[in-house]
Amino acid sequence: MDFVSKYIPAIKLMTQKYSSVKLVNDDIVITEEQFCDDSLEIIKRFFFYIFKLAIRQFPNYRSDKPEDETFEMGF
Repeated sequence: MDFVSKYIPAIKLMTQKYSSVKLVNDDIVITEEQFCDDSLEIIKRFFFYIFKLAIRQFPNYRSDKPEDETFEMGF
């Protein structure tokens, strides 16, 4: 943890929100299998938030872009 000591407060916060991750003696991170599912939920929220901000910042992006340059997510 020496090279990521600045992340210890964030890791501690995560351990409060998700019981599937634990921090022992501020230097060992232990994850359970459930943390894989929890991580996917974190990632989904992150991308939702980022796309929401992008849509607010650039509300006309898709309508102003030529049809052949649009990117379809497929989901």
